[in-house]
Amino acid sequence: MPPHNVSDDLKRQAVHLFLGGLPRAEVATLMGVKIRSLFNWAKLVRDTGDVVTKATVPRGRPRVLTTAILHHLADLLKAYPTLYIDEILQWLAIYHDTPISLTQLCRNLHDANLTYKVVQRAPLERDAEDQLVWKKMIMSKYRASQL
Repeated sequence: MPPHNVSDDLKRQAVHLFLGGLPRAEVATLMGVKIRSLFNWAKLVRDTGDVVTKATVPRGRPRVLTTAILHHLADLLKAYPTLYIDEILQWLAIYHDTPISLTQLCRNLHDANLTYKVVQRAPLERDAEDQLVWKKMIMSKYRASQL
């Protein structure tokens, strides 16, 4: 049988039939699953009380900057793209009570794609007047076939 996802209700029904005394080969044929899967689901029911595993606990170190803080920081950088890193560090310490090292901040900014290049480009792309000047300059220097 090809691998496929089996719904939780089908797993519960199969385990109910299996533990109810129906032969394992018959249950597997009726439900269209492997016999080994029946054993695994029955073991899960014995161990946890259900056929599905519980969500695992997140691994690793907890993040210093939460998603909400990163969104707030992204909004701040879009509004004020010329902020210095030390000003961002002070802002985080004062407004979010999150003292963070320079290295951690740089890593978080990079992971959130808030690099200097991206942040500096955003206000330039928003200014319609500058876009028109740039388009005129490009069109005066190049033909359409060159672009």
